[in-house]
Amino acid sequence: MAVYDVFLNNRQPKFAKELLINNAQRLIEFVFDKYKFPKDGSAKILEIGPGKGYFCNAVYRGGYGKYYAMDRNRKALENLGIEKDCIIESSLPDIPVDKKFDVVFVGFVIEHLSNGIELYETLNNLRNVLKDDGVLILQFPDCMKLGMEFYNIDYTHSLPTTKRNVNQAVIDVGMQVDKCVDISGILYTRIVDSKFLYFLRRMATACYSYRFFSILFKLFYRTPLWSLQNVFWRAYALLKEPNVMFFIKNENGQIFPI
Repeated sequence: MAVYDVFLNNRQPKFAKELLINNAQRLIEFVFDKYKFPKDGSAKILEIGPGKGYFCNAVYRGGYGKYYAMDRNRKALENLGIEKDCIIESSLPDIPVDKKFDVVFVGFVIEHLSNGIELYETLNNLRNVLKDDGVLILQFPDCMKLGMEFYNIDYTHSLPTTKRNVNQAVIDVGMQVDKCVDISGILYTRIVDSKFLYFLRRMATACYSYRFFSILFKLFYRTPLWSLQNVFWRAYALLKEPNVMFFIKNENGQIFPI
């Protein structure tokens, strides 16, 4: 097995897959409306770290444009079922592409980099493949809120990501954070950048603890807490885990107030 096969083999039920594809469509629609990209299928879209293909499916369902994917895991790329010329088998910080993209989506990848220097090199290479009026969408865990949970989430997490340290690297490569959105879990609110809806979700899940519920229902629910199938952990990852989303423009870097 290759690195991250354990993630790919941990399949979601059909209803959850549809939920996550619709979730990705909400994000794409938001990006195309906010940055006024044409919805005629002419856009070029690159995803780095396609995972189980939710973003890929959303792009094709909406007819937003030509989709490309990059990953170091061959199985992840093959599972997408896209044309071979749209597949890039590589790992960050290298991005061996000679094309420019309107939208580049990097969801929960940079925390797997080894250090801040690799983050800088990655962002610099991302800037080189982004069109002048393009947008880079960067999602990552909020390590300031997660604490040690950051390492518990994934055995390949190695770079503790925060708004401040990621923003510093963005500035150093000459880009700027156009918008910062806090995310509770991996599901966006109905209005992606709504602070009010985010606040409501945080309040609704404030008292939820996957550890507490696992203990509470231990007599009836035997799946151990460390299992990938534990439903209390999955609920936490889906609805409460604190994450961040940066919308980054290919412009001169400016200081973003954290």
